[in-house]
Amino acid sequence: MRGQRIEGYLQNRHTLLPYLSVVYGLRFDYFNRIDELSIQPRGSILIGLPNSSELQFSYGLYNQTPIPALLSPSIGNPALKSSQASHYILELKRQLSQDTEIKMAAYYKDLTGLVTVDEEVAYLNQGEGYAQGTEVFLRHQSGERFFGWISYAYALSERRDRPGEPYRPYSFDQTHVATLAASYNLTPTWEFGAKWQYRTGNPYTPREGTNIGIDPRNEEPIFIPIFAETNSGRLPPYHRLDLRVSKTFQFGNWKLGTFLELLNAYNRANLLDFNYPEDCRTPEDCRERRNDINQLPIIPYLGITAEF
Repeated sequence: MRGQRIEGYLQNRHTLLPYLSVVYGLRFDYFNRIDELSIQPRGSILIGLPNSSELQFSYGLYNQTPIPALLSPSIGNPALKSSQASHYILELKRQLSQDTEIKMAAYYKDLTGLVTVDEEVAYLNQGEGYAQGTEVFLRHQSGERFFGWISYAYALSERRDRPGEPYRPYSFDQTHVATLAASYNLTPTWEFGAKWQYRTGNPYTPREGTNIGIDPRNEEPIFIPIFAETNSGRLPPYHRLDLRVSKTFQFGNWKLGTFLELLNAYNRANLLDFNYPEDCRTPEDCRERRNDINQLPIIPYLGITAEF
């Protein structure tokens, strides 16, 4: 069966008082592959505060349909339904000055009906999870020459494959994320920029050993890895610095731009994963003999643009 969708969205805004307004809406989704019509309410309350400040509370229900491969009768489960996420967000904005703005937010997301692997029925909507955290964003612009911002986020995200099981860290859980960025126009045609990023390493599943068997067909050894609890380890922190310089040239009615970027300027060896020997026997042996798989090293990047 070919997948066909029907989607729609309704939204309205009311100003109840000079300092109070509400936005409310509904999203409709129908997907014929699972014969499901989902109605997702969303809304927010905006309160104007003294000192150029705003407080906003938002709620939204979001659905995600299964990818088509998981609905295959041969390798998936045609009875799968959509996963749901309920979002709750509280955000405070304040204009500290004409050039400086700060935003602070706290959020919580409740996840249900996540698709997980099942031993008997391939895939089921039995996974659960949550994500919560806080974010701070500070932006400053000084005339036409300088623009910069700094952000920090603290987050916690956990999942479990079925109700009653203990939660474990989500594979993309990053506890701390920080970014600093700045851009400076030395002249109207010369611009310099820099961006530094830091984030906690992702969780991973350590290898603890190997079961060695014999293939009865050829009597060759078979190495079956033994793993620790899912996502019980964590990779080292990720951080890098990117630099950029650009120059523009005006030729009559069109403009030529050139730029040079240096990605990962101090050549940080950010770890992507581990490569284990197939026959490591103990957790200590696996740790000592594993090889690091790193992300990209320092990379220069040259580009040209044209605007007409």
